[in-house]
Amino acid sequence: MARDIGVCGTGEIDRQDWPFDPRDDLSGVMLPGWAQVAFFRIAVFPNTFDVGSIVTTVERSGSVYNTLPYSVTFQEVQPEIEGVRWEGIERGDLLLPFEFRAVTLVIEPIGPPNINENQLFTFDTEDTASVLVRALAVTLFPLVPDWSGGIRERLSYLTQVMRSRTGNEQRVQLRRYPRRRIEYRAVARNARESSVMDGLLWGRQGSFLGVPQWFDSARLSAPASSGDTTLQVESAEWRQFYPDGVGVVFRGPDDYEAFGVEEVQEDAIITSDGLEFSWPAGTPVYPVRTCYFPDSQGVRQITSAIETIDVEFEADELPWPEPVDSTDGEYRGRPLLMREPNRAQAVSAEYNRDLIELDNRTGQISRVDRAGRPFLVRTHEHVFSSKRDVWWFKAFVESLKGRLKSLWVPTWQRDMALLSSVPTNSATIHVTGPGYSGLFDFQDGRRDLVIIHCDGTRWLRRIESASQRADGTNDLVLDSDLSGTRVIAPEDVWKIMFLEHVRLSGDTVEFHWRTNEVATVEVSFRTVIEEEGAE
Repeated sequence: MARDIGVCGTGEIDRQDWPFDPRDDLSGVMLPGWAQVAFFRIAVFPNTFDVGSIVTTVERSGSVYNTLPYSVTFQEVQPEIEGVRWEGIERGDLLLPFEFRAVTLVIEPIGPPNINENQLFTFDTEDTASVLVRALAVTLFPLVPDWSGGIRERLSYLTQVMRSRTGNEQRVQLRRYPRRRIEYRAVARNARESSVMDGLLWGRQGSFLGVPQWFDSARLSAPASSGDTTLQVESAEWRQFYPDGVGVVFRGPDDYEAFGVEEVQEDAIITSDGLEFSWPAGTPVYPVRTCYFPDSQGVRQITSAIETIDVEFEADELPWPEPVDSTDGEYRGRPLLMREPNRAQAVSAEYNRDLIELDNRTGQISRVDRAGRPFLVRTHEHVFSSKRDVWWFKAFVESLKGRLKSLWVPTWQRDMALLSSVPTNSATIHVTGPGYSGLFDFQDGRRDLVIIHCDGTRWLRRIESASQRADGTNDLVLDSDLSGTRVIAPEDVWKIMFLEHVRLSGDTVEFHWRTNEVATVEVSFRTVIEEEGAE
């Protein structure tokens, strides 16, 4: 017969004292008795220090209790946490049997913004004592921005580009995550806020601050009460809240509460601790990022109480979230960006050639066009009016890693017009334009087309051959049929554009937030030669 039992106690147990037949097939576990729970160990009381949000140095009292029947010598606390120290006990201190030692936990807001760590007290024996330290060490920069100038968010990658004599490129990523800068004009509206600004610059310019991401606000959809760990918000999607990060409920520079983020849901933010205060519905909630002042920071003192400061914070580096699925698809193994630029601003295009001039100063100058083609730098401005669109474009930029990866972008010009109807199952189109073969010669940037129908249908095609008619128009033969089972008339086509194979012209992309919902971004693309294995 087999039975599961629990044996509770200390020391050895004589088989004759067992309340069952010793011949039974026994299995079980040894359970600690009261003496083993209360004694024969080293304990830290309390075993959890939950400090909550701190903006200045805080202290919490506790004790170390040696319940062992022998003395032990204290060694150290592991792991070390910047800004966290224990007073009242030092390396080499002797703890006698059954000795209480009063200790003090000191936390300064100079370390990681969100502390949630088990620390281990070690001794010269194998005995240890564990304590959980939890704190939200954030010095918030609470001065609100002047939205008349907006907020600029700049993402900077780092890529090494090596070009051959013919214009082909090899590109190498040098920075895993983008560096992020946030620029705006902050306003101190009274003497108290001016004093806060002076104190932060004096005491924290060389360290980090918690800066609310003013353009990523979410509003409480329901009141939040003291002790609540769930904040119901209108939407937490497409905002920079992330687990183990920091957020803040904010109504003003002197009326806010920071909290640790444990989980982010579609319409709720789960905090790591309960709120200290109650907040009404509609109160803004902002994600907070760790940022740093530059080494030189100017302040405009407009009056004796009113000041402005043009801040340029450098934010900490964090892994970027997973990209949102692109609806633009791919073309020939590269991503395709089909977002039309803002035509309220002119689209600039600069033609650059890699020319070598040979000049002996006595005769005619000779020029060698090494690539035999221009490289265009085309600048677009895009307007995004929703959080999801901004998030999508940021993720798209992240997928490119700055100048590292190439993509396809239309010129967004009416590069040619359809002159004759395209019959069914035909791959030939009759279009306007200069002599294609003589000028473009099937080069990258002028051999791929996107044809957009008025109903939104688009065709991506490569030009295989071309011939010029007597009237100067062109017949282009594409790599596959265009129309399928329908006839396409000239009036059915909205636009025919060249597709250019491009990369970002620089490693920096800047988002200009006009409001906390609307952002514009000016992005420059440089044409590159399509070459397999260049990335």
